[in-house]
Amino acid sequence: MKVIASSPLFLMHYYEYVHPIFTDAGIDMDAAFPGLELHLVRPQDMPEGGANSHRPHYNPGTNRIYIPVVDLIDVPKSTKWHAKRGLIGHETGHAVHTLHMPANSKACPKWQKFGAISGSPLDFSWREKNVAGKPYPYVLAFEEFADEFSYWLNGRRPGQKYSEFYFSLWGQEVPEEKGEIAEEMKKIEMWIDSKSYRIDGQERVMDTAPVIIGNRTMVPVRFIAEALGMRVDWDDGERKVTISR
Repeated sequence: MKVIASSPLFLMHYYEYVHPIFTDAGIDMDAAFPGLELHLVRPQDMPEGGANSHRPHYNPGTNRIYIPVVDLIDVPKSTKWHAKRGLIGHETGHAVHTLHMPANSKACPKWQKFGAISGSPLDFSWREKNVAGKPYPYVLAFEEFADEFSYWLNGRRPGQKYSEFYFSLWGQEVPEEKGEIAEEMKKIEMWIDSKSYRIDGQERVMDTAPVIIGNRTMVPVRFIAEALGMRVDWDDGERKVTISR
């Protein structure tokens, strides 16, 4: 999965609030979301507009998820992003069934398995509802899959059967315990106004330093991302940072 942010601050928001949604579940994001692009943008830059201008949205034609970053005065960022977790899970659920369950039929074994564990009637007929005063066409089975995936991703569908089903879609073994995931994480230490930093206790030096601007701590995201094995690209023309694995 490739992450594209329209500003370095949005990228920091991704790693603080969005990335843990998937890593806490032990998901191999390259396997689960092949070719997926996740864009963090201002609401006015959302390509869909209308009902989707202030909520995450998955476009199956381009295999992109757009997440609007809205600044709410006097609302803590942790509260704001926590409110988005369900919607982000829902839209990534649409990405999962689009990428791994393309045969939209009751005869598809994968859909049969989903129906068995969720109780879904697997209704693939098109329906329509009103969203923000506009007609919104949808397929019931797709919405039920996206809902169930979001519930599981956010801890509301505990139990081995859900984990075994979802991980099997992209060929990943179910992590036995979170301790195995934590062992792969790196400890990164940085200090305000210091170009020295540590990765797992090893001293390193970077060409800039973390600073405090106003009430916000700004850190060099490139060094953090590269320490986690990510590739960082900067597009000077669009003034856009892209991080990919």
